Amino acid sequence: MKVFSSKTVPQAIQELIGNKGIFHIEWLKKDTKKYLENYKLNPNYNKNTILRKGNFRLGVVKNLVGKKRTTKPSDYMIAQEMKKDGGYRNIYYNTIQKIVANKKTYYVKTIDTKSFRFCLVEQVEKVQIH
Repeated sequence: MKVFSSKTVPQAIQELIGNKGIFHIEWLKKDTKKYLENYKLNPNYNKNTILRKGNFRLGVVKNLVGKKRTTKPSDYMIAQEMKKDGGYRNIYYNTIQKIVANKKTYYVKTIDTKSFRFCLVEQVEKVQIH
């Protein structure tokens, strides 16, 4: 099933998965290592290439430290980690690849240019194999 929407990327994702519960999210993080082990320049430096994954809660604002938000709500999702420390992460919407919510898997593909932003979310149903 493919879902098309004229909404922004955050609105489309929020409408599908909601704000309640625990979500498994996979996204790409920027590679900040400028040099490789042999002192050569890293070709992936400052590119979204490192796969990160984790379990998160969305919409949590309790125990936030700091003054006001420094990232754009249209570009970044704030999610609380479900690990021991329970820290918060800013996840760039364009780099999200997969979200598992309510026993449903959503694959997210976002194309972002200067003139437009397009998001395709594909829901994959679990198939029971006997």
